[in-house]
Amino acid sequence: MEPITVEALNGKLAAQSALLSALIRVLPLDALGALEAELTRDLAQAQAGPALPPAALEAYGKAAEAHLAAVREASTKKAWQAPSTNGAG
Repeated sequence: MEPITVEALNGKLAAQSALLSALIRVLPLDALGALEAELTRDLAQAQAGPALPPAALEAYGKAAEAHLAAVREASTKKAWQAPSTNGAG
Protein backbone atom coordinates (compact mmCIF):
# COMPACT_ATOMS: atom_id res chain seq x y z
CA MET A 1 0.00 0.00 0.00
CA GLU A 2 1.44 3.37 -1.00
CA PRO A 3 1.61 6.17 1.58
CA ILE A 4 -0.85 9.02 1.20
CA THR A 5 -0.08 12.72 1.46
CA VAL A 6 -1.69 15.02 4.01
CA GLU A 7 -3.35 16.97 1.18
CA ALA A 8 -4.83 13.83 -0.37
CA LEU A 9 -5.96 12.64 3.03
CA ASN A 10 -7.67 15.94 3.79
CA GLY A 11 -9.33 15.88 0.37
CA LYS A 12 -10.68 12.38 0.95
CA LEU A 13 -11.94 13.34 4.39
CA ALA A 14 -13.71 16.45 3.10
CA ALA A 15 -15.37 14.50 0.31
CA GLN A 16 -16.42 11.72 2.66
CA SER A 17 -17.84 14.15 5.19
CA ALA A 18 -19.83 16.02 2.55
CA LEU A 19 -21.46 12.90 1.11
CA LEU A 20 -21.69 10.50 3.99
CA SER A 21 -24.90 11.65 5.67
CA ALA A 22 -26.82 11.64 2.40
CA LEU A 23 -25.39 8.35 1.19
CA ILE A 24 -26.12 6.30 4.27
CA ARG A 25 -29.82 7.12 3.96
CA VAL A 26 -30.18 6.01 0.35
CA LEU A 27 -27.58 3.32 -0.26
CA PRO A 28 -28.72 -0.30 -0.20
CA LEU A 29 -27.16 -2.60 2.37
CA ASP A 30 -24.61 -4.15 -0.01
CA ALA A 31 -23.42 -0.71 -1.11
CA LEU A 32 -23.00 0.32 2.53
CA GLY A 33 -20.76 -2.72 2.95
CA ALA A 34 -18.64 -1.56 0.02
CA LEU A 35 -18.47 1.95 1.48
CA GLU A 36 -17.38 0.53 4.84
CA ALA A 37 -14.62 -1.44 3.11
CA GLU A 38 -13.43 1.69 1.28
CA LEU A 39 -13.35 3.74 4.48
CA THR A 40 -11.44 0.95 6.22
CA ARG A 41 -8.87 0.86 3.38
CA ASP A 42 -8.48 4.63 3.54
CA LEU A 43 -7.84 4.47 7.28
CA ALA A 44 -5.29 1.68 6.86
CA GLN A 45 -3.56 3.65 4.11
CA ALA A 46 -3.37 6.73 6.33
CA GLN A 47 -1.95 4.73 9.21
CA ALA A 48 0.70 3.26 6.90
CA GLY A 49 1.83 6.72 5.81
CA PRO A 50 4.99 7.50 7.77
CA ALA A 51 5.16 10.97 6.25
CA LEU A 52 2.01 12.11 8.04
CA PRO A 53 2.45 14.31 11.08
CA PRO A 54 1.07 12.60 14.21
CA ALA A 55 -1.53 15.33 14.77
CA ALA A 56 -2.84 14.97 11.20
CA LEU A 57 -3.01 11.21 11.52
CA GLU A 58 -4.83 11.45 14.85
CA ALA A 59 -7.37 13.95 13.49
CA TYR A 60 -7.99 11.85 10.39
CA GLY A 61 -8.24 8.69 12.48
CA LYS A 62 -10.93 10.19 14.70
CA ALA A 63 -12.93 11.44 11.71
CA ALA A 64 -12.54 8.16 9.83
CA GLU A 65 -13.65 6.17 12.87
CA ALA A 66 -16.72 8.42 13.18
CA HIS A 67 -17.52 7.83 9.50
CA LEU A 68 -17.11 4.08 9.93
CA ALA A 69 -19.37 4.13 12.99
CA ALA A 70 -22.06 6.00 11.06
CA VAL A 71 -21.88 3.54 8.16
CA ARG A 72 -21.96 0.55 10.50
CA GLU A 73 -24.94 1.97 12.37
CA ALA A 74 -26.80 2.57 9.10
CA SER A 75 -25.94 -0.96 7.94
CA THR A 76 -27.28 -2.42 11.17
CA LYS A 77 -30.51 -0.43 10.91
CA LYS A 78 -31.02 -1.42 7.27
CA ALA A 79 -30.31 -5.06 8.07
CA TRP A 80 -32.98 -5.01 10.78
CA GLN A 81 -35.44 -3.28 8.43
CA ALA A 82 -34.80 -5.65 5.53
CA PRO A 83 -37.53 -8.20 4.84
CA SER A 84 -36.74 -11.60 6.27
CA THR A 85 -35.60 -14.20 3.76
CA ASN A 86 -35.76 -17.15 6.14
CA GLY A 87 -39.27 -18.13 5.03
CA ALA A 88 -40.89 -17.37 8.36
CA GLY A 89 -43.08 -14.64 7.49
